[in-house]
Amino acid sequence: MVSALLVSALLVMNGLASVFFLRDATTRVEENNHAIAQLTARAVESELRAMADLAALALRLAGADPTGESTARIMAANPGLLYVAGPLGEALVNRQALSALGATERAARSAALAAQAEGNALGVDVASLVSGLPALSIRVPSSELDSPLVALVSAQSFIDAFDAPGIVETWAVNADGVLILSADAAGLASRADLSGSPVVAALRESHAGNGSLRYRGADGEERLGAFRRTAFAGVGVVAEAPANLAFEAVSAIGRRNYLILGAVLSIALALAWFFSRSLTGPVGVLMDASRRVEGGDFAFAAEATTRDELGALIETFGDMCRGLAEREKIKDAFGRFVNKTVAELAMKGELSLGGERRVATVLFSDIRSFTAISETMQPERVVEFLNRYLSRMVACVESTGGTVDKFVGDAIMAIWGVPVRTGRDTEAAALGALAMRASLEEFNADRGGPDDPLIRIGIGINAGPVLAGQIGSERRMEYTVIGDAVNLASRIEALNKPFGTDILLSEGAARELGDGWAFGELPPVEVKGKSEALRVYALLGRADDPERPRDLDELRARLGTEAPTEVPDADGEKKYRILGTEPGGEAT
Repeated sequence: MVSALLVSALLVMNGLASVFFLRDATTRVEENNHAIAQLTARAVESELRAMADLAALALRLAGADPTGESTARIMAANPGLLYVAGPLGEALVNRQALSALGATERAARSAALAAQAEGNALGVDVASLVSGLPALSIRVPSSELDSPLVALVSAQSFIDAFDAPGIVETWAVNADGVLILSADAAGLASRADLSGSPVVAALRESHAGNGSLRYRGADGEERLGAFRRTAFAGVGVVAEAPANLAFEAVSAIGRRNYLILGAVLSIALALAWFFSRSLTGPVGVLMDASRRVEGGDFAFAAEATTRDELGALIETFGDMCRGLAEREKIKDAFGRFVNKTVAELAMKGELSLGGERRVATVLFSDIRSFTAISETMQPERVVEFLNRYLSRMVACVESTGGTVDKFVGDAIMAIWGVPVRTGRDTEAAALGALAMRASLEEFNADRGGPDDPLIRIGIGINAGPVLAGQIGSERRMEYTVIGDAVNLASRIEALNKPFGTDILLSEGAARELGDGWAFGELPPVEVKGKSEALRVYALLGRADDPERPRDLDELRARLGTEAPTEVPDADGEKKYRILGTEPGGEAT
């Protein structure tokens, strides 16, 4: 953060310095352009006036001196004056100057007549005598006649005034915006029309006759220009400089400043990096450890390398991780004896002695003829066998959101909807029962010998109100559910043996599952302790499962069981009695 602020501050400072320097450079370039335009305009105006006055003087002397000696001296002394055409058709020719330029008297006369044809008004224009050697035609209006005096003067006389030093270029246009003067004398013969140029347009529209602007030329380059209009013939002088050349020094200074800035920042950032490592190193260790703790890894072996607040924080964090590891060990050990959800609630102190009324789904499962099976096995073998079997069954219960309430020998009691309600508890219990059926098939796949007999199980499912909570004392308690719904689930599980089935549901549980499930219809049953006969249903599977048994006969064939018979319990007491017959079956 500090480095970012430092970099930002230096960049802003350098940027502001560049902006201010650019403004100052712009002002200086504009002032320089103004000065050059003003000086050049004065020189041009002075030279034009002088040539116009000289032409008028020569014309007057020619009229007063029949010998022409005075006129000859004037023309010889001023080689820039090439030709003078009077309003009455008089003509003065500087043959020596024309000859030096390679021009003829005829060409000069034609240029003068063309200038007179422009009208009786003060004006300046380009008059080409020979290729590459232009001349200027100066029209001086006559107050008495309709034809002006025209003086042709060599443009070379003005070239020195437009040879500005440095990057500044100067040129002049007449009142119509036509280029008449520049440092490139050969280029004047083209009589380029510059009236569309932004600076010429500003010159022609300016009432003050001077100003400056920033614009793009015909070549697309940005320029800084200043202009000045003369009082003689409306000639305008422009001084301009390319912006890229004018600000080259500014760009060079900016680049140099950024290089210096980069060097300073590199040194500063290197120092800041070395300093920040002493801060971010311990913080990084803590962040990495926090992520591991969040994932359940409480191993933290870092040691404090400083005696400041960060060192104290690392030591405190290590103590916290060791405490969390101990707590996790306790919770893991506790979770092996009770459900993990119950263990977490108990460790948070959210379980108290007593209970609450809840609606839950209860499942009982039992191994058929387990007593006879265990009599043929050694005790260690029995424990190993039960652990393998119960591990599979518990996984089926927990994978569907159920809670194993208790083990009673080989029997399992599981509940759904307690302590956490999902809203689809009966369906989850049915899915858990089907998973137990499939897992048992896998369990039996590698069994069948004398020491590993095949086993069958019975499962009973009932849904109804229960009392859920901590049962016991303040020193020893157990989280469980009690109630008639629990007892009925146990009785329903016992009916699997006489019916020759493996999964039975109460009528209420079957009704909750609905039409998406397939059931086998069974006769009503009188159960001890119940005044009314019960209806139970054999769970075949989900209706859309192509692998499920089609009916009870196919189910019994898969299980290897027979049609139902009345079976008394061990002491001869009748705990149930099957009423009626199955559809298409025999009386029982």
